Amino acid sequence: MKFLTMILALLISSLASANPLSSLKLLSEVKELSTKAIDLGKFAKGKLKTPGLVSFNERMIEDHQVSSNTLKEVTSSLSLPSTEEDKETSVVSKLKNLSGDKFEKQYITESLQLNSSLLDLLKNKVLPVTENAAVKGLLKNYIPRVSTLVDSLQVLKKQEE
Repeated sequence: MKFLTMILALLISSLASANPLSSLKLLSEVKELSTKAIDLGKFAKGKLKTPGLVSFNERMIEDHQVSSNTLKEVTSSLSLPSTEEDKETSVVSKLKNLSGDKFEKQYITESLQLNSSLLDLLKNKVLPVTENAAVKGLLKNYIPRVSTLVDSLQVLKKQEE
């Protein structure tokens, strides 16, 4: 977790020195995805029954909570653009009336979409505008971690089919 915190702190510092407006938008997108993942994970606690999903959910909450807290600390003096959705994300609202297998299938679908979006954001938007060599190196180590979450979800999705 300290590795993730260090990556985010360096990333934010690197982005803030680049193009401030696009950097703030990227940071806002990262924050939004983290918040949605945390909300989804917290909502799913106690509703997931498959052991692999339960442990994945715990790991997802923890990973995104650490990144979200670090982002809040480092950006506390910045004015990040607000997100379009209210506290109850559309992700959670899609699961509200589901239970059992249907809930778990939709949970996997939504988690996969969130983590895939984060991976795409890091690889295709954040990494290309990051000029600091140390930050680029750290990102190149972090991206595989997010990729592992996506890979795990893809395996879980295949098991559910």
